[in-house]
Amino acid sequence: MGAQEVLKLFHQEVPSFAAYVRALQGHGFTIRNPSDEGDPDLDFFELPVVDGSLHATLLDYLGRAPFIRKFVHAQHFPFDPCQDPFTPFEVPETGVTWYYCWAHDGWGRVGAQRGDGDYPLEIKADQLMRVDALFWTESAGMYFYEYPHRDSVDGLFIHAGVDARTGLVHGAAISRVWT
Repeated sequence: MGAQEVLKLFHQEVPSFAAYVRALQGHGFTIRNPSDEGDPDLDFFELPVVDGSLHATLLDYLGRAPFIRKFVHAQHFPFDPCQDPFTPFEVPETGVTWYYCWAHDGWGRVGAQRGDGDYPLEIKADQLMRVDALFWTESAGMYFYEYPHRDSVDGLFIHAGVDARTGLVHGAAISRVWT
C-alpha cells in the first residue's frame, strides 16, 4: 500500500495529536518523560486561532488555561541566568514568571511505555504534525518551564498545530514532574 493511502487511513482513525495520545493510553501505554518521577498531568485543547497566529494562540493558552493556573507555582530556589532562547512569561494574575521556548521537538522527550520490561516508544509529535500539509497548515512545539533552562525542575511540553480541516488549533500539554 502506498504511503499516501496509509496516511489517509491513519487520519480517518486518528484525526488529531490528542487522539493519537489518547489511543496510546487506551491501549495501556503510560505517557511520560522517562526521566521524570511521578505521574504527569495531560491537557488536550482545541482553540480558535488568536490574531491569526499559532504562537499568539499558545501564549494566550498559557495565560488563560485552568490547567496552567493549577500547575504554575513560584520557583523554590534561586536560578541561573536565562539561557537563550527562553523568554520570560508572567502568568496573568499570579505574580509568577515562568519561561517559554519555541522548539520543533516540544514532545521529543516524551515516551509511551506498556509494562516495565517494554522499551518505550518515542512520541514523535513534530513528525506527526508535519506529516502532510493537507491536515496541518502550521505546527509548533514549546517548552514552558519553571526555570529558564532546559534542565528546569518543573514544566510542560506543548505541541499544537492548526488543523487545515477546521482552522482550529489542536494541541496537548504534558507536565514534566520531578518530585
